[in-house]
Amino acid sequence: MVRMVTRPRLPLMALMLAAVMAGSGSLAGPVSAAALEFDTMPWIGLAAQLVGPITPSAISKGTDGRLTVLLVGSDWRPSLAGTGERTDAMMVMTINNSRQISIVSVPRDVGNFPIAPGTIFKPKVNGLFKYFKQTSNGDRNAALEKMRKAFAYALRIQIDYVAYIRFTGLERLVKEVAGVPTTVAYNIYDSKINDERTSQPVGAKFMQSASTLMRGSDAPQCYTMAKPINWDTVPNCTRALLYVRSRHGPGNNDWRRARRQQGFVFAAIRRVIARGSGTNLQSLRSEALSNTTDFYTTLPTDWGSVLALYNMLNSATMPNQAVFKPRKYAVNVPGTSKQQLKLDAVRALTKAWFGPLN
Repeated sequence: MVRMVTRPRLPLMALMLAAVMAGSGSLAGPVSAAALEFDTMPWIGLAAQLVGPITPSAISKGTDGRLTVLLVGSDWRPSLAGTGERTDAMMVMTINNSRQISIVSVPRDVGNFPIAPGTIFKPKVNGLFKYFKQTSNGDRNAALEKMRKAFAYALRIQIDYVAYIRFTGLERLVKEVAGVPTTVAYNIYDSKINDERTSQPVGAKFMQSASTLMRGSDAPQCYTMAKPINWDTVPNCTRALLYVRSRHGPGNNDWRRARRQQGFVFAAIRRVIARGSGTNLQSLRSEALSNTTDFYTTLPTDWGSVLALYNMLNSATMPNQAVFKPRKYAVNVPGTSKQQLKLDAVRALTKAWFGPLN
């Protein structure tokens, strides 16, 4: 056994990676159109729907009959330029013909990760992208393709495409859709997270709410007022990037963050769907296609495929969520801060949720 030690972007899938930047904020259920913003020019949306059949989708569901995507969130930002990047959020998401979404997250501290027959990646899996990039002569796209194959092997499922986003990309896309209404399932008091846009002391709080509009780069600053922190004087944070990154404070950890990210992914899908398939969707597509570093996906980006994905996700539900955490899906590796997956338990779940459709 060997042990290792050390097409353009699609806007809809890129926005779904909003959660991936680093719980349950899930908004499972059909889209509530009345609660969200509609397309301001519905006749253009209707025309786009009519064009759909004329421009066939290039999306492939593989031989299992379902669309499955590896979502990868990078911690890259300008202040870390030149130091590499970690993928602290890694999710696999699938949708069946009944528009039911299943999503699983592999925590960043998982180690001894099987990536090919007879080959494991011994360090923490959030360094796998950096490793693949180094072994691909710095080619990001090749590294992400290797990640897709590695995750497909480890989970024993088909993964059709990969989508990748950076912190800066998340901020831009969330701003483009005028924020994402999000269920905040519990209060979060994070004394360590940093809003790098301010010189105020670190820390932010997110208050429980049925619907908080999480915003992009235009969000108000999130900070504490002094130390020791008087949380009563701290403003409620509504910055999406910090919400999906937060992992400190009472009752908060990496695993709750991962589930919170899953909920935000689904909330972002609902936001895009509710804004319509006309000018708003066209604008979102253009914003993603305008940047070659913040976003990347192997999903086809032609307009017919964008509409096909939009229609596939319209009225979708998300009944199945899981984070591969101890004790059910992983065990702690003695003497380290790593966990190792219980592959039998993990693969039993993925077989049920990601298996071929009849």
